[in-house]
Amino acid sequence: MKYTISTHNGTNIARQHNLRNSKVVSKEKHVDLNGRHETWLDIKPEEAYKTIFNEAVKEYNENQKQKGHSERQIKNYYKKIQEDKKKHSVYEMIIAVGSYENHPDSTTSEQILKEFCASWSERNPNLVMIGCYYHADEAGANHVHIDYIPVADNLSRGMKRQNALVKSLNQMGYGLDSKNIHDTAQIQWEKAQNQELERICNLHGLEIDHPKREKQAHMNINEYRQQKMIEELERKNKQLEEQKSLLINRINGLIDYHNDLNKTINSLEHGATKLAHQIVSKEHIVNRDCLTR
Repeated sequence: MKYTISTHNGTNIARQHNLRNSKVVSKEKHVDLNGRHETWLDIKPEEAYKTIFNEAVKEYNENQKQKGHSERQIKNYYKKIQEDKKKHSVYEMIIAVGSYENHPDSTTSEQILKEFCASWSERNPNLVMIGCYYHADEAGANHVHIDYIPVADNLSRGMKRQNALVKSLNQMGYGLDSKNIHDTAQIQWEKAQNQELERICNLHGLEIDHPKREKQAHMNINEYRQQKMIEELERKNKQLEEQKSLLINRINGLIDYHNDLNKTINSLEHGATKLAHQIVSKEHIVNRDCLTR
């Protein structure tokens, strides 16, 4: 059997959803509250930013102070990135093996996803993982959410170390020679992640299918989740239609049985009436013979 794989990248992070905060997931009908889920890594973004960027912020602020531009000093780099309309403080990739209806068993899926996550930092040294959440409590294929911060070093403008997605991908070798807008650093990187996931799947004996799909706009995480919910609703609707068809067939079968039963009863009643007439007729003949004697 062949399976599809997906490595969907986006920017709308739902950490409390990923952590399975009861106040959040209790309102999400697609999550089985008794289902299995694990948090393999969880670092608050604010704390991660301090660890990753504090030294660079201190160095930058000291330089600005020496230049007499104390007003340019950065007080909170995490907040600065959050307020930047062109940047995102954290990115997320959702990784899954299989589709809603066709996916490997949970044990195999979990092992593949664990191996993919375990080698993340080695493959992506400039994408610092701060969250890794395994979800086997939603309908369909088990999946993992990886939250990460893109980190670029040795920059000439501003801080030497910054949150910069394209530059961080460039420093890992992606998008350096491409002039095709359909072959950007991010697209190249996502293809590489997909290939790595397929490689791990092959090691576990899974054959991967690559269905041809029409080109579509890149969805964000919320749009991706909405699409998955739509697919789930469509699947349930299909099931209901199938159940409806079965019920209609059963009802029609019962109606036919009822009609046949009525015919049988009518036939028996007719036969009983005819038999009764015959008996009465014979009794009449017997009585008449007795009288004539």
